[in-house]
Amino acid sequence: MDILKQRVLQALSLTDDFYNHINEGCLTLKISDVPSNTIGEQAYCMIGARESYLKSLKIGKWAGFDCSLIDRNNKL
Repeated sequence: MDILKQRVLQALSLTDDFYNHINEGCLTLKISDVPSNTIGEQAYCMIGARESYLKSLKIGKWAGFDCSLIDRNNKL
């Protein structure tokens, strides 16, 4: 369980570092030649998934998808 906790915390730290070092204008951009969502929409999905899975782990069952980000194009 300690290795899982360590990996989750490392992933959260790396994600936090990445989004703290890009400006908000980058959130509306897409990766070229790749059929994907904007960087902001990807962040919303990734952060929401991590928050949702951690919440579910704490309570022992799926509690639905939820994301603390209010706007997919805003880092707040």
